[in-house]
Amino acid sequence: MTKPVIGITPDFDLGQDGRERYCLNNSYVEAVIAGGGIPLILPGAAHDIDLKEVLSRVDGVLLTGGNDHDPALFGEPKHEKAELLHVHRQQYELAIARNAIHMGKSIMGICLGSQTLNLAMGGTLIQDIPSQIQEPIIHSQKEARSKATHKVSIVKETLLHSIVGLDEIMVNSFHHQAVREPAPGLTISAKAEDGVVESIEGDKKHFRLGVQWHPECLIHKKEHLALFKAFIQASMKK
Repeated sequence: MTKPVIGITPDFDLGQDGRERYCLNNSYVEAVIAGGGIPLILPGAAHDIDLKEVLSRVDGVLLTGGNDHDPALFGEPKHEKAELLHVHRQQYELAIARNAIHMGKSIMGICLGSQTLNLAMGGTLIQDIPSQIQEPIIHSQKEARSKATHKVSIVKETLLHSIVGLDEIMVNSFHHQAVREPAPGLTISAKAEDGVVESIEGDKKHFRLGVQWHPECLIHKKEHLALFKAFIQASMKK
């Protein structure tokens, strides 16, 4: 049986020498492999290539983590704590997400990727949890990425619940933004103890799942590896 090809969005920045470069944490690649897929790093040249042609070659799309989206996308001025994505990544990340949605691809979003999925479908974001949420828990941990530090509660009868089979799980946390209002077609499937949205998902027709934590760093725990297995299984050609 042919393994599904999973397109992964890379980050984009300037090196110390001023040269433009794409970069990607290896943990995303290893998680896709562990889940049974073939990882393929997607090019981010949104204006130079036909994204539909590129996406036609993959079976699922993994939207990865990074800095913050431009709040102009949801009609707000920039918060002083926001650290915006490079404009190039801002453009290609949403272009990839919107094309993948339009083409009916299976989509998994991680941290920023969950927010990308939400914005691509018309939702909004909290720009800074510490200053905009009452009595927040710590969402930007100092511990290693491989350590789970806070609990999330999972809504029953959701895709997320069916995958992990638990009402609560422990997650790692490296963010200061989160989903505020889910986009039309997306629902909340998990929250942290302070009410911050930790997971969103789509309808049953397509696999669309966003999680606010970094399960790619927790695949040594079966409930987090299960997310990648389910995503890649959903990406399997019928």
